[in-house]
Amino acid sequence: MTTPRFLTDRVAVSPQIDPSEIAALVDAGFVAFVSHRPDGEAADQPTHAALSAAAEAAGARFVALPCRGLPGPEAVEGTRQVLTETGEGKVLMFCAAGMRSSAAWAMASVADGARPDEVIATAAGAGYDLSRLPL
Repeated sequence: MTTPRFLTDRVAVSPQIDPSEIAALVDAGFVAFVSHRPDGEAADQPTHAALSAAAEAAGARFVALPCRGLPGPEAVEGTRQVLTETGEGKVLMFCAAGMRSSAAWAMASVADGARPDEVIATAAGAGYDLSRLPL
């Protein structure tokens, strides 16, 4: 099973998850899943439709905010909205390796007033180097 890396007490990132993992992740407290990976980026990845169906079946929310490279304004704003709307619930964001999701979280956090140096340090603590990210 995927082992999420927590950026905060309620926000985690990971590489690609499989629909078969979602029920266990919901049992672990996740209430929302955000994919920053476009459908079809790799031949073996599950589709957003399959992930959404698994999340719905487990009673969780699924949001697709696909991006390539640096997350654009829509992915950043969508990430910010999901984080705001889920309140205290845990959110798992994923892409191929977790870097795009970490970047989207960082950019959304700075847009909400977080200090860039603190966001970069938090991501580094989870294993993601965002030092070159234009925050």
